[in-house]
Amino acid sequence: MDYPSEAAARLDPTTGKFTNGDPLSDLPASRDSADYQNMVFDSLINLIEGAALTPDEGDLTLVLQAVQALGVSEAEFANSLLEDGYQQLPGGLILQWGTIQTTTNEVNYPYNMTYPTESLCIMITSSGSVVGDAEIQQAQLNTTSTFKAANNTASRNARWFSIGH
Repeated sequence: MDYPSEAAARLDPTTGKFTNGDPLSDLPASRDSADYQNMVFDSLINLIEGAALTPDEGDLTLVLQAVQALGVSEAEFANSLLEDGYQQLPGGLILQWGTIQTTTNEVNYPYNMTYPTESLCIMITSSGSVVGDAEIQQAQLNTTSTFKAANNTASRNARWFSIGH
C-alpha cells in the first residue's frame, strides 16, 4: 500500500507520510476520512488478533508476525523425494514411503521421520516379480516412529506407504 500523493493527502514533505499537521511550519494535516482510517486499522487489528497476537502500538512488526503466523511457510512443504522419502503438507499431514525387505517374522521398521502426533495408516506391497508364489505382505501400525511388517513366504523386497500427522 502506497501513501497517496503529497498534494492529495497533505503529506509531510520530509518523510512522505501522513501528518497531523504543524501550524508553526504551515503544514496542514492529512485529509483522510475517519471511515477510511477506521477501516484500515480495524483490518490490521483483525489480522493481528486472528494470528493470536495482542495489538501493541509500539511493536511495528506485528503485521509481519501475523502474516507469517497465518501464512504457509516453506517448512510446511518440507520433503525428501528419494526412494525412501516423505512429503509434509500444509495443515500437518505427512506422506511417507520407502522400501524394506520383509521376512516371515514380524519386524519393526522405522519411518523416514517420526510422526509428531499419530500414524494413521500403513500399506505395503511386494516389489519386483514373484512368479509361482502366492505372497501376502502384511503391515501393522506400531508407534509414531515405527511400523511392523512380515510376509508369508521367504524374504522379499517390499514397498510401503504411510499417512500420518
